[in-house]
Amino acid sequence: MTNWEKNGFRKFASKKVSTLLVPFVIYSLIVLLLTPLYSDKTIGAHSWQIMMKGWEGMALWFVPVLFFSQVVCYYVLRWSLLNKYVALAAMMLVTYLYRDHVELPWTLYCIPYASSFVIIGALLKSALLTLQNASQGKAFSILTGCVILSLIAPLVSVVDMSCNKVYNFIPAYIGAIAGSFAVLLACMRLEKWRITTNWLQKCGQNTFIVVAFSQIIIMVINYNQILSPQYSFLKYVILVVALVVIAQIKKHVLKSYKEFRGDMI
Repeated sequence: MTNWEKNGFRKFASKKVSTLLVPFVIYSLIVLLLTPLYSDKTIGAHSWQIMMKGWEGMALWFVPVLFFSQVVCYYVLRWSLLNKYVALAAMMLVTYLYRDHVELPWTLYCIPYASSFVIIGALLKSALLTLQNASQGKAFSILTGCVILSLIAPLVSVVDMSCNKVYNFIPAYIGAIAGSFAVLLACMRLEKWRITTNWLQKCGQNTFIVVAFSQIIIMVINYNQILSPQYSFLKYVILVVALVVIAQIKKHVLKSYKEFRGDMI
């Protein structure tokens, strides 16, 4: 979780640039170079489209939004509790008023909506942490309730942040918060087992690989018709194997880079 109180703004922003924007640029360039493998577009045409509109529905679209949302919330989350709630209400109101009416490149129009979730997450952080030591029965009951709410919410609301579509947004908020709570509760329980802790850490360390390449790998398989329809389920096996291979390549590249820098120094 982000520590909003620890660093000054310059250090905070610098860290977010290095952990979000720099990897975003690197992985975006890699995905762009792979364009001929999953699309009829040329690399040049695809590059121009992305410069003008961003990644649109492709998974990387959310990274710049996350960066700017966290920068916006840096000061908000240092305000008093009352002002935090006022800011949250303002973000929600803006989200409600301008859905379908405001278009900005790089899906930046959903920054208020994303920022509202950052504020909600910070406000609920203490409540979530208290559940770390909750009894098995209590944790399971809350987890079950959150899962049910997150499954019901999509039935009465429509959310597509990449297209700035948020309808019946109160149920949408409830569903998103409940779903996030369910995932975090499950992770907190799973991390008590060493094998799952290691697995979760590996996933966390390779978040960008999962975000950048999961969708692309499936698109490559579909575009090139690598599998016949009856074996389409194998694409997900290929996906997992490919992600593991890419993660290992990344690990060795970073290791070589660190050794190279060490030799230079």
